[in-house]
Amino acid sequence: MAVLPLAAILRFLFLSRESLWLDEAASLGIVRHNWHDFLRVLWQGEANMTAFYLLLRPLLLYVGDSEFWVRLPAVVAGLAAIPVIFSLGKIVFDRRTALWAALLLTVSGCHVAYSREARGYSMAVLFAALSSLYFLKGVEHRSRTTWFLYAATSALAVYSHFYAGLVLAAQWVSLAVIPRRIVPWKYLLAATALTALLIAPLVAVVLTHNVGQLDWVQQLSWIELYHTGVFLAADEGKVLGSILLVFSLAALGNSALKTISLWNSTGGPLDRWRRAFLWLWLIVPLLLTAIVSLRVPLFFHRFFIVCLPAFVLLATWGMTGLRRTPLLIAGFTLLSLITVGQHYRRTREDWRGAARDVMAYAQPGDAVFFWHSYGNGPFSYYQGRSNRGVLPEIANLDVALGAPRDYRRLWVVLYPVSPSDPSVDDTGSRLTAKYRALEVTEYHRIRVLLLDLAQ
Repeated sequence: MAVLPLAAILRFLFLSRESLWLDEAASLGIVRHNWHDFLRVLWQGEANMTAFYLLLRPLLLYVGDSEFWVRLPAVVAGLAAIPVIFSLGKIVFDRRTALWAALLLTVSGCHVAYSREARGYSMAVLFAALSSLYFLKGVEHRSRTTWFLYAATSALAVYSHFYAGLVLAAQWVSLAVIPRRIVPWKYLLAATALTALLIAPLVAVVLTHNVGQLDWVQQLSWIELYHTGVFLAADEGKVLGSILLVFSLAALGNSALKTISLWNSTGGPLDRWRRAFLWLWLIVPLLLTAIVSLRVPLFFHRFFIVCLPAFVLLATWGMTGLRRTPLLIAGFTLLSLITVGQHYRRTREDWRGAARDVMAYAQPGDAVFFWHSYGNGPFSYYQGRSNRGVLPEIANLDVALGAPRDYRRLWVVLYPVSPSDPSVDDTGSRLTAKYRALEVTEYHRIRVLLLDLAQ
């Protein structure tokens, strides 16, 4: 496909420039365990994105653990999704719409950003799209091979991200708008049973090892719904993100009108079903999660990246068939490329800079204290790459305030620095009230204090 070279450039460009951030370091922390501990960690509540971890593990062990290699599986999955969305577009619409959709996914700020992150999101997009592709093909062609591939890719989608299971739910809901005689129930039920068998370990983890993995998710709000729209349209951006969201909503509105027109026409049931399926793929995951979130907060915009292929396909269809379709596509592409350029300039968390500076100026008799223990993961990754040893760690704030006698200086890593979390400032104030601050350095969402314990 002509857009693949552009897709590769956008996803590989500056791939190693940005520091790993907390979630990426968490991926590293999980896969670096030996097999026994790795499986134990997965079973004890870290099974989400298992497919990504299994792909990343041999790469780290046998190839390298630089930012490039850590992010490479996500890049490959992101590139692989583009011909899949083209195939989906050809089945549901036509070749021209499929080409436009492949272009828009290529330049999508959301897809580019998460195809460059060492997490399982781009794999979830790929396998959710493949699952839906084989689902559409299986209903029409009744092939055993197709339904086996459907089961395999559906399981891989859920192993890439739990929320991909909502896409499978949307597939089943879509069967309500197609005549029952058309559905190959024998193959569908067999493939569903195989999928259920394959994902049974994940279901067991969810049911038996819920240790508050999503306790940080906030209550559903209108602002989170807005963030979800901006996320799908552009990833982020107050101005460009909002413009692309309005652009996308207008395209989706036209797509909805075209769907209604098709529904009222004499078109075949399969044509109507295919388009209805795309709408359900986009809406059902959002709606089901919103309903559950009225009781248990589970709605977070990043998780709905599994809906991105449907979003892109429907928005593209809404822009096609108009007199100025090439101009609309060109405008959307240009704005999307600008958001990608902004992504390259973004530094989410500068753990590389923080660890580099600490290790460059560390002395014998120094120790380090992490306000939140999970800051240890990304810091330790870069500390290990500095080849300057490992600083001893102070276990908790009480020990740090108790004037530890074994150390002369203390590096304090405060994270996350956020106006909405005053506890970071409070902790820094308590420590600097007791010890003289030799240095205070700000990084992106990270503050490092160097304290004199020998005063």
